[in-house]
Amino acid sequence: MILNELGKLHSVEEISALLSVEEQTVYKWVREGKLKALKLAGTTLRVPDTELEKFILQALYYNSKGVKSL
Repeated sequence: MILNELGKLHSVEEISALLSVEEQTVYKWVREGKLKALKLAGTTLRVPDTELEKFILQALYYNSKGVKSL
């Protein structure tokens, strides 16, 4: 089932707390396409585990190469 492949779905609030950033920053990343999210019930955003992992790994890779952080 596709939900199993997505893993846990994280709320904007969870990601904000996990990454120690403002919720508006998470919304900005989604708007800019840096962080992929699912839109549920019209306005609710959820970020799949797989997409959050990609986002974090990409940020770590860029930082290790001396490039400005996402």
